Amino acid sequence: MLAACVSVPKPVDPLLEQRIPLDEGAMAYAVVNVPEARSILDHVNIEGYSSVQVAEILDKTRLAAVALYSPESGRGIRAVTWGTYPSTRAGLAFSMSKDWKRRRSASGKSYWYSSAYGLSLAVSPGQAFAAVAPAAVRETTVTRGTTGPTARETWESTELAAGPFTQGPGIEVPDGFNAFRQGTSLALWMDKPAESLDRFLSALRIPLKIPAEQLMAGFSALPPDADLTYSPGEAALELSGPLHELKLRIKVSSEANARTMMTLFSTARIFIFRAGNQAGVDPEIFELLSLLFSRPPEQDGVYLTLRSPPLDEEGIALLFNLFSVYSH
Repeated sequence: MLAACVSVPKPVDPLLEQRIPLDEGAMAYAVVNVPEARSILDHVNIEGYSSVQVAEILDKTRLAAVALYSPESGRGIRAVTWGTYPSTRAGLAFSMSKDWKRRRSASGKSYWYSSAYGLSLAVSPGQAFAAVAPAAVRETTVTRGTTGPTARETWESTELAAGPFTQGPGIEVPDGFNAFRQGTSLALWMDKPAESLDRFLSALRIPLKIPAEQLMAGFSALPPDADLTYSPGEAALELSGPLHELKLRIKVSSEANARTMMTLFSTARIFIFRAGNQAGVDPEIFELLSLLFSRPPEQDGVYLTLRSPPLDEEGIALLFNLFSVYSH
């Protein structure tokens, strides 16, 4: 028995490969260890879908890689997941539903599509591919008297030919990302995020530009005996349940730029906590600033690291809500 147990192969992490089967051009790419991230996913609502609506899929998923495309691209979200799926039963259910139609991609692969949900799915016993249309496309209705294709028709004409599958060789995992996501339940990276960061900081009314060449972010679970000592100016919050930490790693072009950004971040941090909310800043904005600037930044060569204070499930829900509001 002992010999048999030892010989059982451990699941291989498919994302340790150099390429992920997702298309290029996404605004951000996320990697999710689903069982460990469920308490976080329960508070995420992306493109109108909540974790409650996809709970059965999440229960059977071990790992997911997700590409989030910008609203301007009109592509929505694409994902590839690894797990244990009842593909035969799923195919039978799809075939008996009037909302789902079997289609074939340009490469000859079969998948299911629902116009009602704006969703394409291909499910095999160990892997699934999905393409989710943007919420704006799914909510599009045809107005009498309009000319030309609707947003849904445009999306269907460009996306359905490929189905939910990767159209090219996939994307390369950035150097250092697999090391960065060790110990995280949810991690993401953004290439050339400067414009997105500028838009986000502008919405928060922070006159700060970050010449970021790359951004990585990750949620890590904190151990029950974690040191919850707070930094000067960091509010001591009453926390309950499992605690997490958000870590942001920003890459700039040179160590000189990193040192400059360290000074700017430190100055902004001092100003925020000395002034408090005396300037009449919107309470939600001030709460988000408190999360982002509560701890001193760290520098390692061309990299800057920001860490949040410990976050419970309520804090995570607030964080996702505020990021979704101020990142448009």
